[in-house]
Formats: sequence, structure tokens, C-alpha cells
Amino acid sequence: MWGSRVFHCPYCHGYEATGKSVGVIGGKNPAFTFKMASLLTKWSESVTLHLNGLDPTKEQLQKLEATGVVLDRDGVVRVSPAAENDTSVEVMTASGTIRYDACFTGPDFIPNDQLLRKAGCTVVDGWVSVEGGKTSQPGLWAVGNVVSSPDQVSQAIGTGAGVAIAIDQFLFDEEFSG
Repeated sequence: MWGSRVFHCPYCHGYEATGKSVGVIGGKNPAFTFKMASLLTKWSESVTLHLNGLDPTKEQLQKLEATGVVLDRDGVVRVSPAAENDTSVEVMTASGTIRYDACFTGPDFIPNDQLLRKAGCTVVDGWVSVEGGKTSQPGLWAVGNVVSSPDQVSQAIGTGAGVAIAIDQFLFDEEFSG
């Protein structure tokens, strides 16, 4: 159901949820999940967050309440395609089954950065640290979702183009430095 009924990003898929009932399932990315649930109220008046074991802070609860997100504290037992509809999702909890037109969840973003880590690049909060694309290791540059979780393909392409120019200028200056 990933990408057709279950989504991960309100900016990528919020429009598709316009005017629809939306279920959000808590998971391995609590901060992102709470923010996502609130953001989805920009497109839908019916957003339910299944905490699924997540424990929001007082501030997070206030924001969820202020944006109109309904909270369901039951654990999610199963998520499945709705039998009678080719686009809906059914979320089963201990209290019963709820049908949604769209479902979102905060995924666990895991950068594919093993080579950069093995090379000794500094990692901060789980992401390779860069300044203008430069890593902590001389001659190694990085862009995209190894340096920032929200980087999408289009952002990575743009940043990559800018960093490619910086690399070219760096190499040029290095070649002709006295």
C-alpha cells in the first residue's frame, strides 16, 4: 500500500488527502509524526492520530489539539486495504476497525551513509555533517538524504549542482594555488 494508500510526507502527498478522512499511525519517528498529523489538517478536517505507543509531550498535545487532530490511544493491530474500495485503508485497533481515505506514518529515516562513516566523516544527530557540501574528511563531499532527512530528489539535485560547482572551484583553486 506504500505510495498509493499509505504515505510518509504531508508535503509530497497532503494534496491527495484534500477533503478526505486521514489516519496517521505513530511509529519510530515521533517528532515527525506529531508534526505531520498537525500539518495534514491543512488539507483535511478529519485527521486521527493513532498514538500506537507514542507519548507526546504537553506542548505536542497542545498543538495537536489546537489543530483539531483527534487522538486514538489504542495500539494499532493491523493496517490493510479496505475490501470494498480500491484506495481506502482500514486501521484495526483493540476498539475496532476504522476506515480512512488515506493513511500516513512517520517512517524511520535511515541514511545510506556507510561509506562516509567508514571514511571517518563526522555524524551529528544521525546525519553526515557538512558545510557547503564538505564533510569533515578532506576531499569528501556529500549531499542529499545522507546529510538531511527531508531532502527529496529535487532538493538533492539542486544541492548537488551547487556542490558540484563548489568542488570544481575548489579543485581549480587548489591546482593554481601558489
